[in-house]
Amino acid sequence: MSYLDTLIRQYAAPELRLAGFRRSGRSFRRASDRGDVAFVAFAEFPLDPVTVTFGIELALTTRAHWEWIRRQTAPQYLGPPEHSGWLLRWSCPPPEQLARDPEDDPETWMFGPRTDEVGFGAQLAQALRTTAVPQLLHLLDRGNLLEECRTPRIARMKGLASPLERQIIAMVDDAPVEVVEEALRQRPEGEGHRDFAPWVRARLAGRE
Repeated sequence: MSYLDTLIRQYAAPELRLAGFRRSGRSFRRASDRGDVAFVAFAEFPLDPVTVTFGIELALTTRAHWEWIRRQTAPQYLGPPEHSGWLLRWSCPPPEQLARDPEDDPETWMFGPRTDEVGFGAQLAQALRTTAVPQLLHLLDRGNLLEECRTPRIARMKGLASPLERQIIAMVDDAPVEVVEEALRQRPEGEGHRDFAPWVRARLAGRE
């Protein structure tokens, strides 16, 4: 077992459990009452036998986005959203003094043989508590998610679809039908997947 697992168990897991996240290995998830899911995942980057280097990936997907990318899966096999189906993804960076390289690799955490474990663990927990968790919980609100898709403010946010398609996915279950239809009409011809608009319209038609 890597020492990263010890750091996660002692410092990260308690903080994330308090925020309502459930653990599976090196990943944590929290679902909203609408079926959207926020993820925290730790990824180790082996450097040498006595140094632990890792990244903390944050991600979020909506139920609509999960069903879109798994649209060819029968409903009974769909299951809850998984980390692999993220709509938005970014990182929780370390404080400068804990980064592997503050200039060239500022998002990778590094725990070396001379690092004070208690101090490192405290700053890891603080980063989760003050950065990762607030960002994820903020974006689990669909109104906030839509605003983020329109005007991204979280550094290095990525997504699987075009910016306009991300906005449509964010509002397909909540916004007025005419608003979603207008957004579909704004898509440049030939942009994105050919079956995206038909899928969106079928979802709109299926609203209760």
